[in-house]
Amino acid sequence: QDFWERILELYPSDKIILHKARMTDFYYDASGAIRKFDRSNVRNNAHINALLDYMYDYSEKALGNSITVSAQANCYASCNHKWGLAPMHYIDDYYHQVLQIINSKIHG
Repeated sequence: QDFWERILELYPSDKIILHKARMTDFYYDASGAIRKFDRSNVRNNAHINALLDYMYDYSEKALGNSITVSAQANCYASCNHKWGLAPMHYIDDYYHQVLQIINSKIHG
């Protein structure tokens, strides 16, 4: 049985939030300057983002009227992230933006 079919047996689609996060090629260093990840990371990010886009598109279609969240403005990683520097460990502003979008979609 398809993964989303199983999930939809448990939860109505309008109660599911799909967060369409992607890898970022840029990060803030310790001095606050924006830097680009090395060529290897950027190449890997492109591959992963293509796969994520495919999975997000499939998931959106399978879920029907789920709540979809995508916050790409100021989408930078941070060397100060509590789990370390990585292309999916964003600055705090990103998380605040995502929460704000979720709140606006839930509460109108």
